[in-house]
Amino acid sequence: MVGCNGVVYALDIDDKALQTIRRLAESQGLTNINYIHWSEGSELPIDSHSLDLVLLIDVIQEIPDWDRLFRILTSLLKIGGIIAVFPMHISINKVIETATRTGLSYQGRAVKEKFLTFRAQAL
Repeated sequence: MVGCNGVVYALDIDDKALQTIRRLAESQGLTNINYIHWSEGSELPIDSHSLDLVLLIDVIQEIPDWDRLFRILTSLLKIGGIIAVFPMHISINKVIETATRTGLSYQGRAVKEKFLTFRAQAL
């Protein structure tokens, strides 16, 4: 997805999950991944408006303040950047409602209809 020159940020609230991702990436020879253990309320070491794509896979239900989450992620996206949410254990309608309320534009479903996709709007 990011090619040889792209950078991936693997961010999780669970250190064990990051260790699993690190082992898998190393076994595949991937070296362009920055691993970030994040806790609610801490700052992210990522420049504003620098990301093309954010994937949220089976994590959003672990975050108590979805409005804040989407505002933070939107601030990290380039204009036209995409947030893709794989909604497990949560209401799809609640995800769409929250993301659009925070200024994202719902784009529909992708990847075998499993991901909800949202696009960042112009500032």
